[in-house]
Amino acid sequence: MSVTGRGASALDLSGSRASMAHSRMELYLLRPPSIISIVPLIHGIVQRGAPLRLRRTSEWIGTSAIAVLIGGTLLTACSSPESVELSAQPERISHGKEVYHFDDVSVMTATSDLIVSARVRGVQPGRWIGVKGSPDADQIREVTLEVKSVLFSKIGTPPAVITMDEGAWNPAGDGLQFESVTWTKVGHEGYYFLRASDIPNNYLLVSSQGRVSFDGQKLVSTADEANPIHAALASMSASSLESAIRRAGAEFTAGRLMPAGRFGE
Repeated sequence: MSVTGRGASALDLSGSRASMAHSRMELYLLRPPSIISIVPLIHGIVQRGAPLRLRRTSEWIGTSAIAVLIGGTLLTACSSPESVELSAQPERISHGKEVYHFDDVSVMTATSDLIVSARVRGVQPGRWIGVKGSPDADQIREVTLEVKSVLFSKIGTPPAVITMDEGAWNPAGDGLQFESVTWTKVGHEGYYFLRASDIPNNYLLVSSQGRVSFDGQKLVSTADEANPIHAALASMSASSLESAIRRAGAEFTAGRLMPAGRFGE
């Protein structure tokens, strides 16, 4: 994966990065704890100048192993917390080999595991990709989606709330945008063409083309403007897009529409 200056999708990355599957949230420890008891804390959005950044913190709390008796008084040392603030906006763009590439909505539909209309309900730090603590590890930016309607599914009916990977933070807290997939905020609504990860109820975009934002009037695709699918989606209404997805889903189910092969194959 390459990174260009100042924020994807299903990226075909090697090693532990290839799966982007979700586990419990873990916090990056800035240094090995010198004291046994560790209390990880996650603070809310804080502002230290601009932009807003979310603070990722780990505290090391003193134990009896470092207690000292002075003049009959037991003193317990306690280290001060160290933290990294996570950017609220992407500061770098990360590039990688795409697994799929699409020229039309129907094939993107047939290749997706799940397509939903959804609203962003929350954004939070997720799992680590790579070895936590290493300089090239990234922490996934996890988006919680409230599903409004299911337009196509190969995996049954999803729960009302699912999570999706959308960008990441590096160990320094810098925001990483994958390809053309900008970061969304709470309240954002759109259509999501998804593939399932290895973690229950966690998904990735089927490609960097797989999110279509809807502001109540027009559709805006994350596909590159030079790609035919971008113009096709821009010319559609929300109802026509939903109809196109449902038609393609029926064609796939009937065996008359095949999913895309992996890009480059």
